[in-house]
Amino acid sequence: MKLQYLAPGQWGGIIWQDPPNDWGDKPGGYNLSGATKLTFWARGETGGEKVKFVFGVIKREKPHFDTASGELDVVLTRDWTQYSIDLAGKDLSRIKTGFGWTVSGQGKPITFYVDDVKYE
Repeated sequence: MKLQYLAPGQWGGIIWQDPPNDWGDKPGGYNLSGATKLTFWARGETGGEKVKFVFGVIKREKPHFDTASGELDVVLTRDWTQYSIDLAGKDLSRIKTGFGWTVSGQGKPITFYVDDVKYE
């Protein structure tokens, strides 16, 4: 995926959800019990792009929340690099927001790429 963030002084992101457009009010999600890590490949267009990769962002105040969460802050290079989030000991019985990213203003628009996202 080619991802662009064009507002240089704000923040933005994308979260993949199940069901779509639901922030914890509807049943859904996936039972990913047994997975030991979330892996993905990423690279920056120019290098130096700061991105936070996340999963499990729906909190317990919602009736259908994510049972686990995790995040990884990275500074991307121009080279494809595999990243991973450790899932050991996490309750993965209901993951509604399986993957996403956020960025905050970096003084300029940024472009980065993500590929091969999977729970292993």
